[in-house]
Amino acid sequence: MKKLIISIIFTAVCITCINAEAIISRDTVIEIRSTGAATNGGGYCPAWNGIDYSQSDDPILTLTDVSSDTTIACLVSPTGGFTSAMAGNIVSVDSTGATNMIAGFYQIVTWDGAVNNSNVVSIDRVAASGASSGGKAKVGGAGLDINLFTSNSVAANNIVAGNTIYVKGAFNVTPEIDFDTVNGTYQAPIKVLGYGTTRGDAGLPTLTNASAGTLFDVDMDNHIFENLSFNAKDNSTSGNGIAMATAAVANVVRNCYFKSRVSAGLALGNSSNGCLIENCEFTAFATQLSTGSLTMATPQCIVRRCYFHDIDVPSAGGALYTSATSGAFFEHNIFDTISTGSGIYMQDLSSNPMQIKNNTFYYMPVGISILLVADGDNGNIINNIFSTCTTAISSNALSLAIKLDRNAFWNNTTDVTNVVYGLNDIVLVAGATGDPLVDAANANFALNDTSGGGADCSQVEIGVGQLGSPIGTSYEDIGALQKEDKSGLIGHGIIFK
Repeated sequence: MKKLIISIIFTAVCITCINAEAIISRDTVIEIRSTGAATNGGGYCPAWNGIDYSQSDDPILTLTDVSSDTTIACLVSPTGGFTSAMAGNIVSVDSTGATNMIAGFYQIVTWDGAVNNSNVVSIDRVAASGASSGGKAKVGGAGLDINLFTSNSVAANNIVAGNTIYVKGAFNVTPEIDFDTVNGTYQAPIKVLGYGTTRGDAGLPTLTNASAGTLFDVDMDNHIFENLSFNAKDNSTSGNGIAMATAAVANVVRNCYFKSRVSAGLALGNSSNGCLIENCEFTAFATQLSTGSLTMATPQCIVRRCYFHDIDVPSAGGALYTSATSGAFFEHNIFDTISTGSGIYMQDLSSNPMQIKNNTFYYMPVGISILLVADGDNGNIINNIFSTCTTAISSNALSLAIKLDRNAFWNNTTDVTNVVYGLNDIVLVAGATGDPLVDAANANFALNDTSGGGADCSQVEIGVGQLGSPIGTSYEDIGALQKEDKSGLIGHGIIFK
């Protein structure tokens, strides 16, 4: 694996004014590969109607004799090789050994046949501070370093709302990658998207911290991180996969994998409200984490369709650890084999109600599936399965304000402590007959059809505000996995795969 190089400045722009300050257009797409190079162009803007040459390891054109001008935004090369197809691509300029060339990354803009030819190409801004010669240039080719676009250390060259960064390969990351300069918007988020072979496939590029430290440090709003694998180095080093700082709001983490050692794979800071974590997998090396694999010091976030498994946390910790739970919504998650501590460890339930709905908790031989360490009580625990746990739900003090309903309990040492069974909670038949899951020991958490077991968890009424038969259906299976509805009625289908 190559190390990400965190040292150069990248300016990727798509603007028509040739002597203006460079600004990255929201249409610019960045390509980062472990097989790319820091000196490649690494970006393309389709608005110029050229051909994208960033999606290859090598540049389409390499020159060693370029010059520029102090008033006209162009590159000139006696060797030449420029074509109209290069419009929209990024060209890197290296000033090493050159005279008066300004190193940086420039956009090849509109191709004008009256002034552009094989030897002269228009760029977004001037690339010389005086009479120049001897510059080196590369057109296209994938880049190597995300920090060139997102870090305050190169603030003049940042991305803007709407940009997309594609990531491919396996990276040994040092130092951390910083997202600390620009916010996305709700309409135009900044996207960091991994892929395997073709953009949009299900491949997960891997990022491993080469030393103690965080991989992605996110200080800004409205970012989407998707299809990425974050791995702590297999030793005693600490550091998060993603750390969201205080007040980094409305960010999305989707289809990502986190393997932790010591620190959480994903940590949400204070007031990082409105974040969505979905379809992610959390696990850990065979050592106890300090607090949890997903830690939240922020309320009003959604965690759904995630798989937490084979994680050891302390007794005052949880696979999902929250110190500010107000308004949180946890649904359709699976917690499998959590040691010592809890599946969900919750604090601060004092204001907006939290919701824990349609989750499956399996095999917690020492700890507690849901531990409520209350600063006030406010919330609902509905439609969850608790199987083979020491204690399913426990509150540190008697709580009548936490509402339970339509949960299923099987083979737990204790179902509830200091909370009260809901009116429609069910305790399944003792013994193997009551096991509601097809084969949880081998990670098949679908409901079986056994009477007294999985069949009793199917299509349990969820109540208020739902359409009822015969107009539709007001039923949902208990647990994270919903059976396929052959009749095509509302609310069924497989919710989590």
